Amino acid sequence: MGRTPRAVTRGRGEPSGTWSCRLTCQFETYTLSNDSIIFREREELEANGWNLQGNVFHRDKEECLPLYEAKMVHHFDHRWASFDGAGSEEAAADVPQEDKRNPDFKAMPRYWVDAREVCLRSADLPKGLLTALRSRDYSMIVLGVAHLLFAHRLRQTFRDQGRGSRGLFAEWVRFVEDYPFARRLKPTQMGLCGNNPGVLPANWMELAAGAGHQRPTFLFLARIAPGPDYLPAAPLDDVDIGLQNITAWYAADEEAVSGTLEFAGRYRHLFEPMPKLRNEGDVQTCAEEWLKETTPSWLIGVRDITNSTNERTVVGGAFPLSAVGNNLPVWTASNQLPAVVLPALLSSFACDFPSRLKVGGTHLNYFIAKQIPVLHPDVFDQPVPWGTSGESMRDWLLPRVLELTYTTRDLEPFAGDCGWAGPPFRWDEERRFLLRCELEAAFFHLYLPANDRGDWQSPRRANGTGHDEAPEHFAELTRHFPTPRDAVDYIVETFPIVRRKDETRYGEYRTKRVILDLYDAMLTGIATGEPYGTVLDPPPADPSCCHAPRITVLDLASLADGEWARPQGDQTGAESAVLAAVLKAAVGPAPIRTVRLTALLAMEPWLLTASLSSEEARDWRRLVGPEATAPESATVPPRGSANVEWGKAVRQLRGAGLLVEDLAAGTWGPGSGLARIETGGWPDGRVGMVMEVLRRRNAEEVIRALPATVRDWINAEAA
Repeated sequence: MGRTPRAVTRGRGEPSGTWSCRLTCQFETYTLSNDSIIFREREELEANGWNLQGNVFHRDKEECLPLYEAKMVHHFDHRWASFDGAGSEEAAADVPQEDKRNPDFKAMPRYWVDAREVCLRSADLPKGLLTALRSRDYSMIVLGVAHLLFAHRLRQTFRDQGRGSRGLFAEWVRFVEDYPFARRLKPTQMGLCGNNPGVLPANWMELAAGAGHQRPTFLFLARIAPGPDYLPAAPLDDVDIGLQNITAWYAADEEAVSGTLEFAGRYRHLFEPMPKLRNEGDVQTCAEEWLKETTPSWLIGVRDITNSTNERTVVGGAFPLSAVGNNLPVWTASNQLPAVVLPALLSSFACDFPSRLKVGGTHLNYFIAKQIPVLHPDVFDQPVPWGTSGESMRDWLLPRVLELTYTTRDLEPFAGDCGWAGPPFRWDEERRFLLRCELEAAFFHLYLPANDRGDWQSPRRANGTGHDEAPEHFAELTRHFPTPRDAVDYIVETFPIVRRKDETRYGEYRTKRVILDLYDAMLTGIATGEPYGTVLDPPPADPSCCHAPRITVLDLASLADGEWARPQGDQTGAESAVLAAVLKAAVGPAPIRTVRLTALLAMEPWLLTASLSSEEARDWRRLVGPEATAPESATVPPRGSANVEWGKAVRQLRGAGLLVEDLAAGTWGPGSGLARIETGGWPDGRVGMVMEVLRRRNAEEVIRALPATVRDWINAEAA
């Protein structure tokens, strides 16, 4: 692993193109810490009129975000444990599988923190501006915003210019004309003059004698300035040239100017488009908007508490924006596209193995985290050695990382950064195991590259290694591990707890076997040129593996009239299509009564109309057509042929293993291969709407809204 860059943290002199990560700690979670005063418990918030939605408290326009602690996060799982809102540390419990299958389930914390405070500790803004925003020091907010704006202006004007005169005073005059709020600021407050001493105009006595009490004009000031890159230590309107008090001028420092231009480049995203600010009120509004815009919508955290003897040493992953305790340091990468891959990289055996060799105690301290070997971000832009032509490593990794990570709706921003706009993926343990094994095999190939014969790749810079390896070091490596595969075999064997759990459950070290099988398959692809695809069916991040999309009124308005109307003609297979659509959209195994009720409301849409708002009902009728209107007799349909077809549909799917029935639990769930049944169009559309209504109003509320005769029929049919 010595061929891999050693650090992911940022510092001066860090090579360009690295991860540029920084590790931060938002809050101290110890009871006696200074931060504990801003932690709020559930009972306190509810008593003060806050409303809990998911795991976020709301009141008017305010929010309190959950405080994530280390025990709540694991590899590809930000719902590893939940406190259920209890204040005791011992109250944390592992989240059961059935809850993880629910895309709306949220892990509950012990404490909550004001959302603005979280933004102040997470936003990517200059420290001085954040300090001013926290204290609501409006004069310092104005200064901080002006500094950013003027730095950006200088960068736009001078970034391609070498050293020499830049005409900074003239630029400041133009800046003040464009942004009148800055008129009361001293240009020397922009940090451009370094430690240069103040000087006076050469003919200041003559100027002072003739100036009287008139306020100097900009043109006059430009004429008396000691040079084009000198700035006065007073607002332009207050520059004094009197005999008693004369304003000193300071020369710009070249290093300070270069630093300001570099500083402006880091925040250039704030000025797309350029804000139009006329007064201090505009400035304060702009600063608050910047605070929100530069706060990440999701975070990467790695547990601080660890041990080289634990099952895994580097444990963490992605989770939604929240407050974070000191035992879960946040890793922030500058490049967003490789950043979505970073949690998967840190979760790999290939990264964990050398990391545990560095841990001597029970903490993954900052100085240890800085030494974790990570692949250079450029690796993810390179072609996949075992893939199809034109496919990059990022393209290959992203679908696997996406399906593993995006299992709940509160990580929609993460999915968006992966380029995914669909709903979250279902939690399927077997698929998740295979997805992780494919990632493990891929990362072993990237960390320990082999040539097309399976031998060690020549350790030269020209081949992508960090340095030219000494011949004696390479000889020592091959003496212990003749091939990279031998090293992979050894590394996976050094995780005894993983092995013991596998052998207890499966009678073999299944994880190792599958990783090596996939490693060999990829190696065959490298050797033969025949691309390795995947062992998963459907492939990673296939839309058929998703939960049903949420349907809202705004979504409905964009659909054409009759979008969900049942086609005329032969209706054979309609019941099977609707049942399959319900099973696909179900959160794993669901009560049989709920499945049958959902299917019934989709097949007989007029039964749902009574439970909709007037606006929803209007769209429902428009999309479904005449079936959404109750029959004139307002009686339930006959129980003859429809029930026959329903029974046939249940038996067909159950017999093919596409419907998994658990009579003891009273549930039906989706079986492997269900995605092959076509449900697009009216079945998926109707089922999605029905499930959204049932989610918001629950089944009993929907049933109670119907006439008694219809309620009896639904209960009989759905029982």
